[in-house]
Parts: sequence; C-alpha cells; structure tokens
Amino acid sequence: MLINNYSIKKYDNTLKYVLTTKQGHFYINKSTKQLIEILTVEETIDEALLVFNTTFESNLSKESFLDFLKDRLKGLGLLKGDSKIIKTNAYVKSKIKLLPANAAAALALPFSYFFKATYFWYLFTILSIICATIVVGYIDIYDLNSPFENVIHLILLALPVVFIHELGHVAACRPAGIKNGEIGLGIYLIFPVFYSDISNLWTATKQQRIIANLAGAFNQCLYAIIMYGIYYFTENKIFLTVSILIIIDGVYQLYPFVRSDGYWILSDALSIPNLQQKGKYNLLNLFTGRWSKLKAHTKTELFILSYSIINLGFVLFYIYFLVIDQWNSFLLFPKELSTLLYHLITLNWQELQVSPLFIFHGIVYFILGKYVFNLIKSKVKNRK
Repeated sequence: MLINNYSIKKYDNTLKYVLTTKQGHFYINKSTKQLIEILTVEETIDEALLVFNTTFESNLSKESFLDFLKDRLKGLGLLKGDSKIIKTNAYVKSKIKLLPANAAAALALPFSYFFKATYFWYLFTILSIICATIVVGYIDIYDLNSPFENVIHLILLALPVVFIHELGHVAACRPAGIKNGEIGLGIYLIFPVFYSDISNLWTATKQQRIIANLAGAFNQCLYAIIMYGIYYFTENKIFLTVSILIIIDGVYQLYPFVRSDGYWILSDALSIPNLQQKGKYNLLNLFTGRWSKLKAHTKTELFILSYSIINLGFVLFYIYFLVIDQWNSFLLFPKELSTLLYHLITLNWQELQVSPLFIFHGIVYFILGKYVFNLIKSKVKNRK
C-alpha cells in the first residue's frame, strides 16, 4: 500500500528488531513491526485502519490514523512521498569515499579467512599473547614526555596500519554473509581517520558483529608482529617502535568509553544499541534528581548508569592527568604547536618533535575550543 522496500530482522534475543530501508538501519519495537506489516499486507488505507484498530484495540479515525502514520514512520524511508531524512549522529565527519564497496571487498578478501567463528578466537588469542610478550619485553624504554626520533620514517611505517585495520572490518563481513560498504576518509575530533562502512552488520548475529569489531585489532596485531620480525632480524629500533605503538593503539581501540571498537564490542555483547546516548540520558537524570522519581529500574538501565559513571570518572582522570598534573606543559601547547607548524611550513623535517603528551593536549584544546564555540553560537542564536 504505502510501504517501500524494507527488511526486518530480530535483534539478538531481545524484544527489538532491526528495520533496514534505503535510509539505513533503525531499531524498532514489536508494535512498530506489526504496524509496518499491516501496511504491507493491506491494499487500502481503510483496510489497514480496520486491521490496526482491531489489533491494537483502538478507535482511530481515518484522518487520525494518517497523522499517526506520518508521525510514527516519517524519515524511515517507508512511506511513499516521505522526503524527510533522519540525520545520524555520526562521530566521523566530512566523509570522503576512497574505495567503493566492491574494491574494498576485493582487497579484504585475503584477510576474510581469519574471521570464521570456528577458529577466529584461537587465532586472536595466539596473536594477543605474542603482542603482549613484545610489549612487556620492551615497553620500559619509552617515556610519554620524550619526543619520537625519525618522526617522518615512523609515520610512513605506521600509516599503512590504519588502512589495514579497516580492511579487517570489511573482511569480517564476508564470513558473516553481509555486504560491506566503502572505505573512506573522515574527521574524528581533529584527526583525519579512515573509516569502513559495515553498518549492514546490524542484521548479523551477535557473535558475527563482535568478531567484525575485533577484526581491526586482529589485523593490527598481524602488522605489529611483522614489524617486530623485521626488527628482530635487522635490529633497527624504528621497527620495534612502530610495532609497540601499533599494539598500544590496538589495545586503545578496545577501550569501551569512546567511539572505538571496544565501545561497539560492549554494545553488541550486551545487545544495547546507542549505549553512550542512553548513558548520558541516565546520568543527566541522576544529577537532576529525576532518576529516583522514575519507575522501577531494570538491570540494563542500572548497568548503563554504572557505565556512564565510570566513563565520567575516566574523563575526570584524564582532565587531571593531562591538564592539572601537566599544567606547565599544557599551557605551553600553543607555543609548541606554532613551532611545529613553522617547521612543517619551512620543510625543516629534522626539527620535528612530537610526543604523545603533545597529541593528548591537542585533543583537550580542541574539545575545549569546540565547547566554547558552540556555547557562543547558541548565545548568538538565542539573541536573534
């Protein structure tokens, strides 16, 4: 009747369903699923209204029913003539497609054999043990405040891993029987980052989604072990440095309190989509006193609240470590940044010095600047 092409699949062992349309993937409840099925089966609006009122024990008029449909289904790509598009709150901005889906799948094909559930977990465990051994054996030679040597060579050797990481996510789609999207470049915070469109995995099983989320770190482990192998035979320290940095970054990718692989793993393992948004909502209710006034809380809601509190604790810790404890270094960041830009502009590569602490300070400055900008923007908008 009014419905465009779509598919609906159950989301794990929950009461939610994944609706897939040309607009994307959406989580819907059982009632919305029933409504969509009624509109699909019935040929006229009058027949659909009759079945709807019977199914949901309502007494809507034809006009009220049409208004209800527009309000409930608008932006989902279901109703014919619906031009509204629901904007997704993507954490990667300004996306640029680098590889179309078919090319990405072809390049990822050699890796896809690693991600079959029958033996993936054994391979991942072995690689993790090897990488942990490398880090434990050599990590004591590094200092957060010490600049890296041979920055350009370091970047050239480490840069391929970001692409290899995304190929891992794409490769994991094939064993799951899911069609992957493109690989591209975007902006996350202040950094250019690669991304892979594997949004179709929302319709896969829980285990397949978790494996796909781990696939990037898996590929990083492979690359790090290769870099260590080159160091072992050449004794060139830069390969060891690259290996350790890649392993550390791979571990960071599993950190569940930012929009990295670890966040999606936790969300999929618990079957809780939109975990951060729900966490912020529960945390706001707690601080405003509305939490205690709400109805009885489920175990899931209590977990989400606990997750948000722990997340807030990490944020406060980072603020202390990166700003308060390193106050002098934090204040010197603008000067160090201008010096770095000067060396880049003048092509004075030998003077380039970048420490991990400098990068962390840059992130804090960007977040603070963005907050101030949005605050000023909202004030100006309110005045108008």
